[in-house]
Amino acid sequence: MKTLAEQGYMPIAEAVKKCTGQEPHVQTVRRWVKKGLRGFRIEAKFVAGEYLTTVDAVNDFIASVSKARLDKQGGAS
Repeated sequence: MKTLAEQGYMPIAEAVKKCTGQEPHVQTVRRWVKKGLRGFRIEAKFVAGEYLTTVDAVNDFIASVSKARLDKQGGAS
């Protein structure tokens, strides 16, 4: 059985930085996991006192939030 690290899991802030190149405040990222944004949350696991996620999960979150924003503005095709 693969470990979480072997499956690509990493701390949420690290995954967000890999996807975006930016470092949002840790509380912002935790809020995206716990409460979400525009109805979407970052899929994560709570292990040993911290949230772990994958780059794919962050990319899915960003794509979903972006699409919802475009749909709301009427700009999606």
